[in-house]
Amino acid sequence: MPSSDLIAIAQLNPVVGDLSGNAAQILQAAQTAHAQGATLLLTAELSLTGYTPQDLLLRPDFLSVCAATLQQLAQDLHTAAPGIQVLVGHPSGASADVQGHWDDARNSAPLFNAVSVLHQGEIAHTWRKQCLPNYGVFDEQRDFQPASANHQASVWHFAGHQLGVLICEDAWTPAPALACQHAGAEALLILNAS
Repeated sequence: MPSSDLIAIAQLNPVVGDLSGNAAQILQAAQTAHAQGATLLLTAELSLTGYTPQDLLLRPDFLSVCAATLQQLAQDLHTAAPGIQVLVGHPSGASADVQGHWDDARNSAPLFNAVSVLHQGEIAHTWRKQCLPNYGVFDEQRDFQPASANHQASVWHFAGHQLGVLICEDAWTPAPALACQHAGAEALLILNAS
């Protein structure tokens, strides 16, 4: 990629459950990256909630506040660091409406480990983690659903380039990266927390 397309990586220490504090860390990192000329900032997997939020994911009120915080962060980024695009890791569910309100039947609604691009005050794109680790210290299959088999390859057009977007374990398994390659990805952006 040309040197004018500067990508920054935010090495933060999010606190599990501290949505406003984690959003403030992301906002500060974006302001710093923007001041240094970056046009893209990557944060970690589940950077908004901290990794891993575990039982907090069972609470509809937490998920509702998480969705609202993500939307507010998109708006704050547009004001504080206009033009930069920020990849933020967060939980995402099919039952959240555009205002971030969840239905009360959380147990019946699928929840995904996701990453979104925040740009120009909006949530511009969202991708879901495909491979959920369930060994050693990992128990993601308890909390999340994997992206469905018909889920499109996580490829994103940025600054004239096709970039694949993967979340942690997706990079440890050949299929997601190969799908990105077949869809035209020139490079991979991988958000990790572990």
